[in-house]
Amino acid sequence: MRRLQPRIEHWVTHYVDQVIEAGACELAASIVCPVPAAVILELLGFPEDDWSRVSWAFHAGAAYAQGTPEAATVGPDLAWVSARVAAELADRRRAPRADGLSYIANALVDGVTISEGDSEAFVLLVIGGGVDTTTSVTSAALVHLARHLDDRRRLVEQPDLLEHATEEFLRIYPPARTHARTVTHDVEFAGCRFARGDRVLISELSACHDERAFPAADQFVIDRFPNRHVAFGLGIHRCPGSHLARAQFKEIIRQVPARMPDYTVDEAGIVEYPNWSVIGGWSRIPATFTPGPGSRTERRRSCASTSTSTVAPGTPCVRATPRRLRPRRSRLQPDGTDRDCARIVGPGPARRAVVPGAGNIHRGTCARRRWREAVRRSGVRGTNRA
Repeated sequence: MRRLQPRIEHWVTHYVDQVIEAGACELAASIVCPVPAAVILELLGFPEDDWSRVSWAFHAGAAYAQGTPEAATVGPDLAWVSARVAAELADRRRAPRADGLSYIANALVDGVTISEGDSEAFVLLVIGGGVDTTTSVTSAALVHLARHLDDRRRLVEQPDLLEHATEEFLRIYPPARTHARTVTHDVEFAGCRFARGDRVLISELSACHDERAFPAADQFVIDRFPNRHVAFGLGIHRCPGSHLARAQFKEIIRQVPARMPDYTVDEAGIVEYPNWSVIGGWSRIPATFTPGPGSRTERRRSCASTSTSTVAPGTPCVRATPRRLRPRRSRLQPDGTDRDCARIVGPGPARRAVVPGAGNIHRGTCARRRWREAVRRSGVRGTNRA
């Protein structure tokens, strides 16, 4: 999770930046849906051009009732997603990369590579479980905070409350409300008899509101502790992505109230998921707020302020330097060479050769000139950039 946290922060900041200066947005479509999709699909290595349609396919299936124009797109979109997953996995089998799709496509089970059908099902499960469930609880939390300003104020003034508040949001608004199961053998449970083959409905929502486990169970208590809810399931059925879901949820709930402190939702315009007995959430959350600066605008202002007060005239401002001109971090390969070292050109497998001083040179005319000079000094011949 520590490795993924910077990407989570990046995507939340990115999507908030898209709307912060406008003073109005639809929170579900602008922030709540795109963030989990970006995090999950980037981790898998899915092409960015596909993210929006993949996210919509899973979101629309839960967020809109049958017979609506939105729901009519679900079938074709899910078929398209399945085809794209199969194509991407096939590509990773031919040429593995450093991404989640490659790991799944080439995973070994008892020494045997996982089948194509199992790998496709696994990826669809990761996407379906990771995209809209986080969206569900996050949308419910943003609506709750718009209706309960004291809770919002406490979260802003006491950031440490977010840990306990996250668990309480999950308890009050669990994404998955029920699961159906089939009884495998005759049994009696809590005075009720079940026969083999009976269908039962297991309700996480009911368990999370059990008065025997939670005092004032139907009341949202922002600092409730302990809080042994079952929003993520139990035992072998516990959600494996629960920590990632929490991390994304926390970052959105941290940034939105902080950057849109006076946001209000249009109660007449918000739309709930049509079937709260299966999965809960909000498909539309129109909101207005006082426009604020995007993160880049804020950095430019901060940099300008710094340069006029504590930095000597003529000193370049690092924060204002375009990304493409900033020094890159050196990353060593397992063999000790830099990731940007030279690559020997010739027959057979590519071999690496270190070119001192060339590891962090950027592309461009000046960069190429510096690269050639570094190669000349190193004595390496017949090389190109790695």
